[in-house]
Parts: sequence; structure tokens; C-alpha cells
Amino acid sequence: MFLAIGDNNELDVLGLKALALSMDEVDKVEVFSRSSELLGLKTAPQVILLDFSAENFGLESIQRIKEKFPKTHIVAITPIQSSNTILSAVKMGITAYVKKDCSIDEIKDSILQAQKGKVFFCGDILRLLDLQNIDLMDLEDMELSCAPVLLTDRETEILRYIAVGHTNGEIAEMLFLSSHTVNTHRKNILNKIGANNTAGAVLYAVKEGVIEPEKFSFVRN
Repeated sequence: MFLAIGDNNELDVLGLKALALSMDEVDKVEVFSRSSELLGLKTAPQVILLDFSAENFGLESIQRIKEKFPKTHIVAITPIQSSNTILSAVKMGITAYVKKDCSIDEIKDSILQAQKGKVFFCGDILRLLDLQNIDLMDLEDMELSCAPVLLTDRETEILRYIAVGHTNGEIAEMLFLSSHTVNTHRKNILNKIGANNTAGAVLYAVKEGVIEPEKFSFVRN
């Protein structure tokens, strides 16, 4: 099996590559740190392990991959996401979904099942969906929005500052938080809204009415 890994967290990539190479069924592994590199492949992988929440990927990368490699099966492997994000990923064409903190055996099973074209979801994902009374068998009939889970009041406040061009340090000073805390909030916000960068966050903020269009700027001196 030719397995591709789409992720840019070095530690995660090392672990996933070692896991893949330990499998008898896998004879080739390639790692890509951005979706554009992955889409440049000349030969379609049988399976792609994809963290679409990572920088330089995004939910839309699933759709682009499926358009380029329709017979390739995608295993989404991310930190925990909202149920809406999970379902959006399913709608876009993933075959399996596991969390990054799943067991090695569970991740291996997801790869092998995906290779066969079989749907696979880890127990934590299924429990999350079950708690919200979501049945994956009814997915085709569901109305899904691409809007992510609601941001908390603090996240909305930080998004507003980000959108008008303030740096992490400036936001930290204004809100009496550490820069590390603000950076963590920023990452969580981008993950929730499915954006890869500040420009995407600004567009989301304008679209959702977090700020008025005339109040933002992409450029700071």
C-alpha cells in the first residue's frame, strides 16, 4: 500500500510515519506538509492520513484531494473537533476518522479498513456523535452547514482584535492575558472556523458580523 501523510506537526509526523512503516501492508510512505504538495503527486496513494485542521490544509483540502484522486481513501486524524466539523469532513469524502490520541491499534485498523473502502470511526468520535443524537447512516438526509461550533465569548473577543490587526502581544496586554494563552486561543479559533491563517479569520469575522467590513485591515505597519 502507498500511504501518504498530510500534516505539518513534526512530532506527530514522526509517530505516524513510524506507525505506518511498522505495518506489513504498507510498502511506501510519503509525508507532505501542505495540501498543494500532496496534490502535486503523480501517483495516487491508496490511503491518505490527513490532519485537515493543520496549517496549510483545511477542510477544503479534503474536497480537492477527492477531486484529484477519486479512488484514494482519506483517514482524517485530528485533535478533537466539533460534531459539525466531523460531519462536514464526512460529507466532503473522508472514509475514516480517528483522533490523534487514539491507540496505535485503532489507527492501524482505520488505515486497513479505509484501504478496503470501509467506513471506520474511532470510539471517541462515535460517542461524541451519539451524545448529539447524530446517526451517520442518516448523513445523506442531513442539512449540514459549514459554520463551525459557536465560539466562546472570549474567543469572539480575541477574534475581533485579530480581525482589526492586533498582534498576540497587543491582545495579551489589552486583555491581561499571557501571549501563550492568546496564541492558544488563536489556534483554537482557527481550528473551529476551519481557517488556515489570519486572512481566513478576518473573512469569517466579517461574514459572521463579528466586525464591520470597513473596520478591518489585512496590513499592519
